[in-house]
Amino acid sequence: MDIRESTHRAKVSTATVSRAINRVPTVDPQLAKRVWKVLEELGYYPNTQARARVSGRGNLWVPKLGVSREGAP
Repeated sequence: MDIRESTHRAKVSTATVSRAINRVPTVDPQLAKRVWKVLEELGYYPNTQARARVSGRGNLWVPKLGVSREGAP
């Protein structure tokens, strides 16, 4: 599914679809409802892994590799 498809079907802007998906409170409730109805028809479901990766809030643990101070001159 492409966001542009949902904008055409809901007859709203890409920004409105994005704000509705992110549940921004300034979106008119009727518009948000219309957007979510279209998203459900298109089979949209949030990809939490992708969202975490983009937002930087993923739970990926990476060990820090470095030189031990014990061997430093």
